[in-house]
Amino acid sequence: MKLKNKSLAAIIGITVSLGLIVVPIVATTSIISKKNNTTQNPEMGMDNMNGMYNFAKKTLSYVKTRFAANINKDWNSLTKLNDEAKQAQLTQKVQQFSQSILDRLNSKITDIENVLDSVTGNDELIQMVQFYADGSEVLNKVLKNILDTLIKKVNDGTQISDPLTFVKEELNKKTLEDLRYGLLTILDGNAKNLVAVANQSFKSLRDNDETKNIPVVDSLITDMTTFYENEIKTLANQVKEISFDNLESEGIEAQLVKFKDVLKTFREDSRVEAHKLITNEQDYETIKKVLYPKFEILFNIALESETILKEKVKDLIAIINVIIK
Repeated sequence: MKLKNKSLAAIIGITVSLGLIVVPIVATTSIISKKNNTTQNPEMGMDNMNGMYNFAKKTLSYVKTRFAANINKDWNSLTKLNDEAKQAQLTQKVQQFSQSILDRLNSKITDIENVLDSVTGNDELIQMVQFYADGSEVLNKVLKNILDTLIKKVNDGTQISDPLTFVKEELNKKTLEDLRYGLLTILDGNAKNLVAVANQSFKSLRDNDETKNIPVVDSLITDMTTFYENEIKTLANQVKEISFDNLESEGIEAQLVKFKDVLKTFREDSRVEAHKLITNEQDYETIKKVLYPKFEILFNIALESETILKEKVKDLIAIINVIIK
């Protein structure tokens, strides 16, 4: 695999980035995965990949509390080391690490709430937060499973002297494909709810004092809503067609770039389309100022995702060193 010059921090950071890039792509563009040709009620989703949502009884507080419980439960299920002395050290470090992950992801959930609250109904906001939380749980499992696999090997007597080599072996094509499919499946059948968030964002221009009197507002709302509904289908196909077949020759970073490029193209096409409809530059800048925070929050989570958990990787390295030394 083409990773010889990559540090352990960089490798894990890239893996985390890949997961967090998929989340906002599907969350903001309603990507639908049909791997098993299963159908779902459009108003429902999968709960932890193993059940169904019942949004009628869920509140935002419930979603966030359940998210924290699931993250902690996942790390608490980590295989125990046979070496009791090392296990005591491991327990403390894992508790600190899992909390740091939860805190970082919760900060992004807060960003989503703050920006989207004014343009969505409570049910849609709950679902958007739930989708991001579930996606984060999937990628959290990737990190947890790396440690779990390592612990099991150590318990079986396998000598592991190089954390980097071990991690590279774990980040194979199947891992990346499973991660992508898991994140896409979470959102299967929820296109209507997600498109509604985008539509409501455009409609908010009618109520904003700075934009409501701009002549092209009504036509912009109609045309951009249609544009998003059509282009989402194209984007969905592009994401589903991304191949990891050349992972060994291209390297992991190249796979990350594929997701970023698809998202950047969609964002640029959206900007160009809006500019076609708004020929007055002052009107364009005014509308952009109102809409930008609403649409960019999730785009930015994707494009800047490499920093989200990368800052915690040193802690993960410390955990690995506790296990193998």
